[in-house]
Amino acid sequence: MYFDETELERVKQAIDIVELIGGYVTLKRKGQSDLWGRCPFHNEKSASFHVRADRGMYHCFGCGKGGSAINFVMEIERLSFAEAVRMLAEKAGITITRTESKESASSDTHEREQLFHASAIGEKWFHDRLTVTPRSKEAESALKYLNERGIGLELIKRFRIGFAESGWDGLVNSASRAGIKGDTLVRAGLAYKKKTGEGYVDRFRARVMFPILSLSGKPVAFGGRRIDGITPDEDVAKYVNSAETTIYHKSEHLYGLVTARDEIRKAGAAYLVEGYIDLLALVQAGLLNVVASLGTSLTEEQAKLLGRFAGRVVIVYDGDDAGRSAAVRAADLLTIAGIEARMAMLSAGEDPDSLLRKVGAETLREVIANEKSFVQFRLEASGVDQKMGQKELLSAAKGVIETLQSVRDHFQRDILLTELANLTGLRRELLDKSVRETRRSENPLVTVEKKLTVTPEQNPEKELLRAILSHPPLIAEVMEAVAAEQFEHPGLRAIYLALEQDYLGGRPASPDAVIDKISDPALRAFLAEASLSTGNATPEAAREEMQECITLLVKRLVVREREEIESQLRQPGRTIAENRPLMERLVELNRQLQALNIK
Repeated sequence: MYFDETELERVKQAIDIVELIGGYVTLKRKGQSDLWGRCPFHNEKSASFHVRADRGMYHCFGCGKGGSAINFVMEIERLSFAEAVRMLAEKAGITITRTESKESASSDTHEREQLFHASAIGEKWFHDRLTVTPRSKEAESALKYLNERGIGLELIKRFRIGFAESGWDGLVNSASRAGIKGDTLVRAGLAYKKKTGEGYVDRFRARVMFPILSLSGKPVAFGGRRIDGITPDEDVAKYVNSAETTIYHKSEHLYGLVTARDEIRKAGAAYLVEGYIDLLALVQAGLLNVVASLGTSLTEEQAKLLGRFAGRVVIVYDGDDAGRSAAVRAADLLTIAGIEARMAMLSAGEDPDSLLRKVGAETLREVIANEKSFVQFRLEASGVDQKMGQKELLSAAKGVIETLQSVRDHFQRDILLTELANLTGLRRELLDKSVRETRRSENPLVTVEKKLTVTPEQNPEKELLRAILSHPPLIAEVMEAVAAEQFEHPGLRAIYLALEQDYLGGRPASPDAVIDKISDPALRAFLAEASLSTGNATPEAAREEMQECITLLVKRLVVREREEIESQLRQPGRTIAENRPLMERLVELNRQLQALNIK
């Protein structure tokens, strides 16, 4: 370990794992300390993701991933151990130190740290241009532009909106004073290298800036909107967006999710719009559970991300042809992801922002409330006409049927097929046949963590650890009875040594402390599953299991020593004097086996 153990323990004690994971996954309580949700690491319909509040651990029974708060942050944010510890320490308000290690020299870790820092500096620079006085004339014009759309300082601060000045190097110079080099800004998508080869210029100029935040609240990218009269005429693009970087993959983020997730959970539903301004329009109309797909078509990853928080999503895309096409794709992806997709399509040429300014918040809410189901919307988009014959209807509904072929949940698929039959008049048997013919496998492609494999002789080691991990108070008894050398499986021995190290050091020998020291995924999955697996085992039953495993380990040790002695006794040329101590030891070993009641 390269962190002070005391500081590391303080961080883990300060973090509420339920609150932490609840920021990424909707959890439902099924007991005082037991919470369940849909796993964020693989696509699933049923909730197989288990969190134990009292043990600070999580485990997915579907894909096998599990661990402590640190492991969760490492997986979900794609961070190194050191980055995850620092992130949690910052969240807990704890100052933590770390000694030099190979990890500190990791180029990937260092790169991510630099880009996060550069993005944070960029966000503050842009935001200050709008919120700190005195403002430049351009910033005043940008603020006026936002105010005319009902976006006042309250919304600007809530969504950390900013402004990029028209100068060539405002951010570059500010970042340089903060110790950030120009090439780091380039890699963070915030600057360009000058064509002359010397020096750097800002990537975003004369634009309103919308920071894209990760679920941990860190800025990872930006979108810049042009403003007529401020943005140079030659800069014609309506939006300029960050390129993908080490810390930003646009298909994995949704604008506004970190701000809206609590409202989404509360409502059990979310509104999905196409862009930043449209999102702010719905917020102004009082609809706070809204996210945007970053101006691009919704991706499969974004649909799954939204599904962690909402069981129902209302798509509110622009009313033009492009908006309708994008809505069809979004509706299909959401439905396949197991989410109830509904549509609130606007009139041709309208978007939420224009409608808000034209008719006001109340009418906008009324328009959006006039939702259509997924099947209704998809049939209309496919040009289905009730006057069509069965063959024509089936052909026109082909797009809907193809989507339903990919729906894995039986109940969801049955509901949608019933609605399709009712709306089209198509015979249900015909629809079922069409779906069966080419329906994809119902088994989702889940990357399952490699399971821990042990030999039959090593099984008592595994079961002994399972007993004490599920009932930590038993650890002290085992430490007195079993030495680490008795573990033959190297991975299980590593777990036992880590428990022993904490126990002998006077620290709580808890599973969550051990799991952070284990890098092997199969061992981590076993640790998480064992520590959260209470089953029907009472403390008495766990102690009985523990004692049986100890007995089996002692037997294995005694039997192997006896076999070794018997082998030595069979060697030719040995004298009676040489054999006497071996015979005495053999008698003692047989006595031990009899005492263990083992034949």
